[in-house]
Amino acid sequence: MEANKNLKIIDKPFTFIKQSIGIKKGSIEVTKFLNNFILKIISEGTIERLLKKHKLENKLSIPKNY
Repeated sequence: MEANKNLKIIDKPFTFIKQSIGIKKGSIEVTKFLNNFILKIISEGTIERLLKKHKLENKLSIPKNY
């Protein structure tokens, strides 16, 4: 950014990115594992720490209802 004065960081998000993971249909154990893993890293604060570490806490958000 410092090298190119024509670029800037947008303060408010203008789009939202939804992430996805593809798994084989009917993989109940894999689905449970992934859901539990995602809930764990959100509830333990891992995602929040990573967003802060990479200075993205105001650019990306964590679901509130998990």
